[in-house]
Amino acid sequence: MMNKTREIYDSLLQELQEKTIGPDKIISRKYTGINGIGLIYSVFSGERMRALAIPSDKMLSETQFPVWKGVKIYLASMPEYDDPSRTYIVLQQITGTEAYIFEIVVENLRRVVETLSSSKGTADTVLNVLKKWEFFFSHGRVPLLTASEAQGLYGELLFLEGLIHRFGLNAVNTWYSEKNTHDFYIGQHGVEVKTSDKQAPYYAHINSEYQLDDSDVNGHLYLKMYALRSDRSGGQKLPELIWNIRDLLKLDIAVLNIFDKKLETLGYFDAAEDYYYTGYTLRDVYLFEVKPGFPRLVKKDIPNGIYHIEYDISISEGMNYAVEDDEFFRKLEE
Repeated sequence: MMNKTREIYDSLLQELQEKTIGPDKIISRKYTGINGIGLIYSVFSGERMRALAIPSDKMLSETQFPVWKGVKIYLASMPEYDDPSRTYIVLQQITGTEAYIFEIVVENLRRVVETLSSSKGTADTVLNVLKKWEFFFSHGRVPLLTASEAQGLYGELLFLEGLIHRFGLNAVNTWYSEKNTHDFYIGQHGVEVKTSDKQAPYYAHINSEYQLDDSDVNGHLYLKMYALRSDRSGGQKLPELIWNIRDLLKLDIAVLNIFDKKLETLGYFDAAEDYYYTGYTLRDVYLFEVKPGFPRLVKKDIPNGIYHIEYDISISEGMNYAVEDDEFFRKLEE
């Protein structure tokens, strides 16, 4: 899906470069969605700060708006584009903040507003979206995954896609996107998914002494390892894999909504999909049963006073514990 917001702002910035405009001027453009709701995009000529104005369908008070760092939210009229009596909700980027964060929030607003059948309910819809972002930013997060986080999510979704093909749409419920010891819990079994985009020999990075600890799993614990090649000139990008999975889930809206909610919990937003440039190509896949003897650290073996453990394990050293997919799925189905 095209990022219309980024396209409009880039066009306005290009126009600013081509024209001689004073430092205190504003250049704007109206974008009207398929539902007839017109959004006003603006860029301030001085420091290139962005703004968005959304028409409100009812009277509001500025005290209703949430507050977060980097954005000013207020009410204004847009006499150049509309009846001066109509009130607009305006989001304005604050000097010294990242433009891409503002653009992601604006694109998210645009997409949500375009789902409305008419202008009725616009104000409440915008307020709900703004409150969602207030909660998100209150935890010190940014709406774009780091390269490492994006690659890790790609690996988990690659595994999830395989589960959906094998077990059906409800496999989404086996994926634990929120903080849990392991990435997947399938029946009595657990699965930890790892990726590496380094060349062989391959290593799996383990983030804590709990990730390969099977003490909370009644069945078997497995480690799935994807060796990837990552670059910007080829391969499958994270948003492409996400849309492929959505295509599989589209027949069950409830499951699709669960999937989307899990993505946002992790910090992935469709409005940011144009910012994920890296593509991934699969080099090798490994699957291990994690049990006594497998190279790992677990909580019971860590001396008191040692915390925040991270380490790498050599894939070649775990080959004695490798299992075939058929055996893996057979145990999951028991």
